[in-house]
Amino acid sequence: MQYIKLAEDLKFSRIIHGLWRLADWNLSTNDTQTLIEQCLDRGITTFDHADIYGNYSCEKLFGQALAQKPSLLLIVQVFY
Repeated sequence: MQYIKLAEDLKFSRIIHGLWRLADWNLSTNDTQTLIEQCLDRGITTFDHADIYGNYSCEKLFGQALAQKPSLLLIVQVFY
């Protein structure tokens, strides 16, 4: 995976996983964690979501997955 380095301690994967339809996918929290882990396994460390995605629900769903597995926070970069 190629990364874009913005600072000494800040880099983003060149591929960004979009979460615009996360709420439509009807994933459980565990399924969302698995999705995040699968992206990380492929080198994707950057996720795009905005407060308006999924009628304001995608950030909440993504946050719930991270809250239940805080070790993912060490790797994930989130764009707002």
